[in-house]
Amino acid sequence: MSSSELFPQFIDVAQAGFDLEQIIRRASGEDAERFMIGQGEGPKVVVMGLVDYLKMTVPVHPVVAKMHALSEAAGTDKMTMDEIDAEIAACREEERMAHADSLCRS
Repeated sequence: MSSSELFPQFIDVAQAGFDLEQIIRRASGEDAERFMIGQGEGPKVVVMGLVDYLKMTVPVHPVVAKMHALSEAAGTDKMTMDEIDAEIAACREEERMAHADSLCRS
């Protein structure tokens, strides 16, 4: 757990307005940071990246965690949408060919 997870950086609302783009970039980056934004009386909101938020709030089913681990091990977690679409099309074509072949044998 990084220190930013334990102690989010406090930023005054006026300064946050000037630095919003940088705050969003840092909150959503690979080493996601969290920020508390407020005024003189203290923090009012927390800014954190969406992935960070989802990890914190959405429980991961053990089956999904295992599937993700297998995907990472196989390197398929890095596939682009075009590669995924091509893989699906290839599998569907294989199924069509196998089905057509079984119909010919009947």
